[in-house]
Order: sequence, then structure tokens, then C-alpha cells
Amino acid sequence: MLDHVVSTANETDRARLFQVWESSVRATHYFLAEEEIQFLLPLVRAELARMSPVQCLRAADGGVCAFMFVEEGNIEALFVAPEQSRMGAGRALVEFAVRSLGASRVDVNEQNERAVRFYEHLGFRTISRSDLDPQGRPFPVLHMSLDSCAIRLAQSDELDRLLKIEDEAGTVFAGLGLIDEARDTSFPRDDLARLIALGQVWVACPGEGIPVGMLVASVWEGAVHVEELDVVPRHGRRGLGARLLATVCAWAEARRYPAVTLSTFRDLPWNGPFYRKHGFRDLQPAEWTPGMRAIREREVRHGLRVELRVFMRRELP
Repeated sequence: MLDHVVSTANETDRARLFQVWESSVRATHYFLAEEEIQFLLPLVRAELARMSPVQCLRAADGGVCAFMFVEEGNIEALFVAPEQSRMGAGRALVEFAVRSLGASRVDVNEQNERAVRFYEHLGFRTISRSDLDPQGRPFPVLHMSLDSCAIRLAQSDELDRLLKIEDEAGTVFAGLGLIDEARDTSFPRDDLARLIALGQVWVACPGEGIPVGMLVASVWEGAVHVEELDVVPRHGRRGLGARLLATVCAWAEARRYPAVTLSTFRDLPWNGPFYRKHGFRDLQPAEWTPGMRAIREREVRHGLRVELRVFMRRELP
């Protein structure tokens, strides 16, 4: 019988963790050919050596039969040995992750339909999709979130609140030397009001309905451009930025725009790497449009370290 008491794996468990991973993948990831599994073996060994702490469940003999790794609110790994499948192990680990580790997000292979249904049953929902897996292979990944915030269009009477969101979100840049803090880099109030009226500003609202995140979009040269994507720090790392981004991409696709573009800091973790994870690619200067060059000049005037910034683009179907 499976013990549903969650414990922390130790170094002597590492070999068993690998065995659980391989047996679980072979039982559930039917879409992976044998050569794909062989490709993953050394990568997984190295990743398991890095993961710490790993939470696990043990069988009656004390051996690990299910394990999970959570990092920054994301369930990075969750695998159950086939012989313990459908006995509540996965659910016990996810509930522990949410309750005790603050987890609210998970990435799942789209072709692993059983896992997708499992997380949906536990209250997760898909907020965005990547065509490629983290190794750049053509295995689509669904980005799922447990967050209960609603995404909706901003209202005209929320203008002051949105400007406050921008100010609060901007505090994460303090002291990084990326912005001249003596200059006013706020989004122009009149422009924000105009875009709200056009239905091109979206907000993320928790249960009480007060916005805690926003995305501002404009249309430049036949493509949608993300002017601002801000989430107040205390609501960060909950998938709200990803949901706002997915919303504007869906809006642009429905209106047959070919792409979504933006300008951001190239290497700051919640900037360039975040957008690359969601399907955006860096543009080389030769690919810049006249409108992008005008944006870059505006950023110079506002005191941004433009040599550290990059234009990015995500093609739409």
C-alpha cells in the first residue's frame, strides 16, 4: 500500500528517481520514439542531479515510487512509477505542492493527454502553448496555471489604477542600472486612455476584481505591438504575465494580424527569456522596421539602456 506522506528524497534515492522517471515515461509518453527517449536519458540524469529538494512518496519497502520537483512556483517534474498509477500518488504530490510550496503552474506535453486531463481535473487550465519542447524538438508544450485571476478588458475608470500598476511593477528595476531613474518613463496617460477606449488594454483581476496586472497593445505597421506588460510584484510568478500575453496573441490572431512584436531587455529573466519561452524570437537590427527604430529613439530619450534591449517577434498562424 502506498504511503501518502510526502518526504524529501536523499542522495541514495537518485538512482531510483531515474528508474521512476524512465518507467513512467515509457508507460505514458507513447508519442516518444525509442531514439527520443535515448536522447533524453543523459539530459535527465544531469537534471535529476541538479534538482533539490525533490519531494517523494515511498512504497511499503521504503523505495521511492513517485517524485516531484517544484521551482519558483512551477511544478518542473512529477513522475509516478507505473505500478503505483491511479492510486492517488500524483494527486497527493500536487496538493502538497500547492498547499506547502506555493506551486500554481506546470508545463505539460500536449500529446500526453492523460497528464493534461489529470491537471485539468485538479483545477489547472491552459494559458498558453509552445510549439517546441525545451530541447527545441517538435513536441508541443501546454503552459497550465492554477491561478484564479480573470483576464478582461480594462475600463476607462481604471486609468489611475493601471498607472499605479506600472509604477509598482517598475520597482523591480530599481538599482539594476537599466533605466535612468531620474527620468519619467511612465506610459503617457492620454495614450493609455486612448488604447483603453480602443479595447487594446487587458487587465488581470483576482477575486475582488481590482486589477493587479495589465497588458497594453498598439498596432504598428500592420502588426500588434506590446507596449507594456506589468504585474505588481506581490502577484508575480503566478502565470499572470503568460495569460495576458496569450490573450493579446489570441486577439491579434483573431483579427488576422501576422505577428506580435515587443521591445524588452535581452537577458533579464522576466524579460527576454520569458518571451522566448512563449514563442518570441530576437530580431536582428537588419529586421527592424522604421516604426521599431522610432521606438528605439523614444527609449533613448526615456533613459533606457538600449544596448541591452532587443526587439522580439512572434509569428501568428
